Amino acid sequence: LERETFDLVHERLVLVHLPERDRALDRMITALKPGGWLLIEDFDISWMLLTPACAPADARLFRNVIASFHEILTGAGVDPAYGRRFHTMLRERGLVDVHAEGHIQIAAGGSPAWRLHQANVEQLCDRLVGSGLLDDDEIERFQRLVGSPEFSSNYHPFVSARGRRPGRARRDRGSQDGLGSPNGTSRESFEEEAGGRSTDGRRNSRVAAHQARATNKSADARLFELIEGYKGSQVVAAVAELGVADVLAAGPTSTEEVARVCGADPDAMLRLLRCGATVGLVEEVTAEQFSLTEMGTYLRRGERSLRDAATGLTGPTHWQPWSRLADGVRTGQPTAAQTLGSDVMSYAAAHPEEGARV
Repeated sequence: LERETFDLVHERLVLVHLPERDRALDRMITALKPGGWLLIEDFDISWMLLTPACAPADARLFRNVIASFHEILTGAGVDPAYGRRFHTMLRERGLVDVHAEGHIQIAAGGSPAWRLHQANVEQLCDRLVGSGLLDDDEIERFQRLVGSPEFSSNYHPFVSARGRRPGRARRDRGSQDGLGSPNGTSRESFEEEAGGRSTDGRRNSRVAAHQARATNKSADARLFELIEGYKGSQVVAAVAELGVADVLAAGPTSTEEVARVCGADPDAMLRLLRCGATVGLVEEVTAEQFSLTEMGTYLRRGERSLRDAATGLTGPTHWQPWSRLADGVRTGQPTAAQTLGSDVMSYAAAHPEEGARV
């Protein structure tokens, strides 16, 4: 793998089987660009040594077969407890924003989980018997036990861990499209974390770059970006209304400090800032420390600011009439009259505090 090449490196159910898994993990991390993410996913099969809730004789058989199975795997270079060490391994290698979680299931006998394990035991049957760890009768009784719907026990936890390589993510100029998110706005980037002016030449090159990328996306992906688009505008509005851009104008600032100056909850501010990063307003330069992008500078107060437009054009005066567009098409009547009681300009004149913002 080439160094500092990828924004995301993902591994699933591979490392646990590799004798040189640590070396492979190190190479995956060095392949990340600064700011890039690593996602690793594997089973922690050591959990299966827990005694199942069944008759004592069946429980002893189960533990004996599982322990023998693990002994064969360990001899082949497999680490049965690899998954539980993910969090520590990523932190020790210098990644930040590290998070790990596991999915645990209690699987009934005969379920797909235990059918998979029956196949695994069958594959190693000759080695289990040949090594003297088990005999044919024990293997046959184990296969019947885990195939019975009366049996149940915990299966391997599936562990996922992610971490980010420190440093500022490098982006090519004009690499933002859609609502300003790198490589497009995705549903995941908004759900997990709950344009500036330019010369005509630069603007045209950005539009051309966006159109070229958009053509490579599937039709359903482009449609979903349109469906989700309102979320991006609300992120812009919140960043503008809270004055985040003014706080970050001084340089990289911690989430705690941004929240303190803006009078906001620190945890909620962290989520907002990470949403702001997905639409290109800010960048997370180190763990929970953010800086302003060129686009984000136009949300500062002052000359050439778009702050008022960001708060006014995303507010109810404008989005309420648009929310009734289908009704307006059906009736042929202006939607502003239905939602605001008058046309937009008359409403703005009657509500100068809102009209002044746009």
